[in-house]
Amino acid sequence: MTKPFSRFAALAAAASLLCSCAAPDADPGLSEEVGAELAPETESASVAADLEACRYDDALARALKEKTYGIANYIAEYVMETDELLAFVAAHYPNAPEDSAPAENADGEISGAANEAANAVRYALARRLMRENLPQRSREFFPRELRPVFDAYVEAIRRGYDFEADDVSRARGFWDAAVIVRGNGDALFSLFSVPEFVEAKEFATDDERDRVLSRGISEPVVSVRQRAANLARFAASLLPNNDERTARLLFTAGVWLRARDDKAAEEFYKTLVIRCPKTEVGRRCIALRWLPSDVPWTREQAWDGVPADEDAARR
Repeated sequence: MTKPFSRFAALAAAASLLCSCAAPDADPGLSEEVGAELAPETESASVAADLEACRYDDALARALKEKTYGIANYIAEYVMETDELLAFVAAHYPNAPEDSAPAENADGEISGAANEAANAVRYALARRLMRENLPQRSREFFPRELRPVFDAYVEAIRRGYDFEADDVSRARGFWDAAVIVRGNGDALFSLFSVPEFVEAKEFATDDERDRVLSRGISEPVVSVRQRAANLARFAASLLPNNDERTARLLFTAGVWLRARDDKAAEEFYKTLVIRCPKTEVGRRCIALRWLPSDVPWTREQAWDGVPADEDAARR
């Protein structure tokens, strides 16, 4: 099992330096209030002028040069089309820096002056390609230190979609991918916070507005927990009814969701009691009419049902 890269769970925030970022597993929230004519974290009239003139390449290049990473990530994440961002990176930052991961000091600040612009925009592109289901194009843009996690995820997904394999092997592939996403999904997929002027639908130009809203990006994106739970659902769908493993996977996915989204967790509860009512887990859920609070295995152990110690069960 891939060792969790906890430092990369915060790399989306790291790459942005001063900007406000979505917390792990959280839906994007609002950043501090800003004016409609200026994007967050910048007072640069030249960046604003580029945005108003729809010169998005120039605006992004200037924001990166000025190290106003809030506006830089807004342009990269929300305004530019994917092909435009790919072309920008190819033109300006075609090679990964040798120091590919931003360094964090004792105060939690990010340094790496020579490489931070390249790190920020390349990593934003990598996560964007992942959210758009283009992993085959995203690997080269991830920090080198994160590529083992990326590779493990892609390999697990490949096993899940291997239609020539047996159902159990495919289910294991989807489950392994679910565990990777649950542990490291922020590093692979996270999206920066929705700026307040986006939420308020205030933009410098109609073109900027149309670009942002056409992708539905002002709405909450699928959280890491939901992505992981969906993969667990794929895994369970390949396993038999009234099977303890099927029940454990559905139960574990429901537990991932219940603290944040009762309605989403309820779908896993319903599926579990319909498909696996004769299992031990199913009987407990039926008796409680919900998902029990105690989990006798960690997420890594759910496939085999290995009992966890008391501390691990609370994770």
